[in-house]
Amino acid sequence: MTRALTILAALLLASSAYAQEFRAMNRIASPGKAPEGAVALDEVQAVPRAVVEKGVQELMASWNTGQLEKHLAENFYDKSRLDDAISTNMPRDAKLTVLGIQGQQTLQQFKKDNATISRVSVTVRTRLEYNDPARGRRSFEGTNEYILRVTDEGNG
Repeated sequence: MTRALTILAALLLASSAYAQEFRAMNRIASPGKAPEGAVALDEVQAVPRAVVEKGVQELMASWNTGQLEKHLAENFYDKSRLDDAISTNMPRDAKLTVLGIQGQQTLQQFKKDNATISRVSVTVRTRLEYNDPARGRRSFEGTNEYILRVTDEGNG
C-alpha cells in the first residue's frame, strides 16, 4: 500500500512538473522610459476612446501596405524587418479588419512642452482575410494587445 501511494505521489508530482512547461508566459507590466525632456504626470487621465479607436484603425489600415513602419515607435525592434516579413509572407490581398476594441487603459502620461504624451494599452479583436489559391477564402480571428503612444498637442 505504501509503495502504491509513493508511486501515485510521484506520478502526480511528475504530471504537474510537465504541465508547467505549457503555461503561458505573461510579461509583468513595468513603467516605460519617459520621452526625452518629458516629465511623468502624477495623475493619469484617460485618453478618449474615439482617439484610441482612430489610432487603432490607422495602424490596422497600414498593415500589408508597406506603410506600417511609419506607425511604429523609433525604438520598435527591427521595425523594417517586420514590414518586410508581412510583405513577403502574406498574400497581397490579405486584409486585417478590426472587429472590436475590447478595452483600453492609459498606462502612463508625460508632459513635454505643451503636449501630453500617453501610453495606452488597447485590446483589439481582428480578422485576417485573404484568398488562398488552393483552399479558397481564408479567415482567421485573433485578439491582441497593442501599446499606443498618443500625443495631445492641445493641453497647455
